[in-house]
Amino acid sequence: MAYELQGFADTFPATTGLKQYQFVNVSGANRRLVNPTTEGNGIGILTSSGTTGSTGRAGSTDSGSVQTVQLYGVAKVLAGTTTIDVGDSLKAEADGRASTSSSTSYRFGVALSVVDSTSTSAHVISALLTPSAANFA
Repeated sequence: MAYELQGFADTFPATTGLKQYQFVNVSGANRRLVNPTTEGNGIGILTSSGTTGSTGRAGSTDSGSVQTVQLYGVAKVLAGTTTIDVGDSLKAEADGRASTSSSTSYRFGVALSVVDSTSTSAHVISALLTPSAANFA
């Protein structure tokens, strides 16, 4: 079972279409949360309930909903592959799910639990978030 130990977190206005426990990134001068647009890019894990309604547009000045992002600590993360094992380095996929990182991809954390199902549609694992510019394999 996945668990979390909240470390450092912050709040940001958000765009729609974000899911709880996915990697998110920040876009624009208004610091709006968005899905990662490139594999590996992410500032943390969305720990609040996610966004499905009208929450504003990236780059707009409207208020939007405010969501919480865990930046460091042990977080629950949506798995994007069934091959994650304890100790694997993780990266953010473009859809915000976690997958194992290759030798050339940015590593955002380390898996603390395994994917124990053949389906990753909603499988949540625990990961130690260790963001650092030096996290390349």
